[in-house]
Amino acid sequence: MAQELTEQEVVEAFLEGLEALNFEAIADFLHEDCVYKNMPFHVANGKKSILRDLKGMMKRIDLFNVEMLNIAVNGDSVLTERIDTIGGKFFKADIEIMGIFIVKDGLIIEWRDYFDWSS
Repeated sequence: MAQELTEQEVVEAFLEGLEALNFEAIADFLHEDCVYKNMPFHVANGKKSILRDLKGMMKRIDLFNVEMLNIAVNGDSVLTERIDTIGGKFFKADIEIMGIFIVKDGLIIEWRDYFDWSS
């Protein structure tokens, strides 16, 4: 990266890359040993697994939008309250999410999203 980003800027740039479905861009923000916990579903361990899972999910959708409601930083922890809108050929859903990203040395080392699937 040309310049050093704050923890918040790393998370915002990562989510912007997701919105653009730009996997090369988001890969630049993930640590090789990153852990992604998509509560209540599954855990992906490592950058390769996370990218594989995201690419698989994105094959079924053509819309991914993030509306950031609140963001807070405490050291290397970035908390996000957001509405992720996902959509495909036959569906569109707005999902209220609380997420936490742990950023070390400019890379996301842990990412946890919490949401109630029944909503």
